Amino acid sequence: MLFPAVYLNWKREGNFDLKAELIDGLDISATYGFNKQVKLALAFEMNGQMALLEKDGRDKIFSHQYIVTGLRPEVKLGKTGLSMSAMVGLNLYRPAAYSDRTLKGMFAGNNDYYFAVSPYASVGLKMGF
Repeated sequence: MLFPAVYLNWKREGNFDLKAELIDGLDISATYGFNKQVKLALAFEMNGQMALLEKDGRDKIFSHQYIVTGLRPEVKLGKTGLSMSAMVGLNLYRPAAYSDRTLKGMFAGNNDYYFAVSPYASVGLKMGF
């Protein structure tokens, strides 16, 4: 299997950097570093999940996608390689669908469910090795 991926990391002298990656979903961010411990990014993420299941006696695929955007601050906690980040913004788009477990079904464009725009918040902890 061939899996093409795109990764761009542009940085110029100074505190600003731009990242775009298409490895595990789409993640685009423009980050400003206030100092070595604190950064603030404007981020855009698009991702999704898929599950293979049986529904009403037939093999089906359940899939959903989501698009979120917002501000993502990051704070490094000492010299341990540990950092804490959060994201506060909007969940812009989140369709969900069941489709037949066939090649044609994987590319079907029907959305059974749709969630409206909603607030979004997350918190993360990263450890650098």
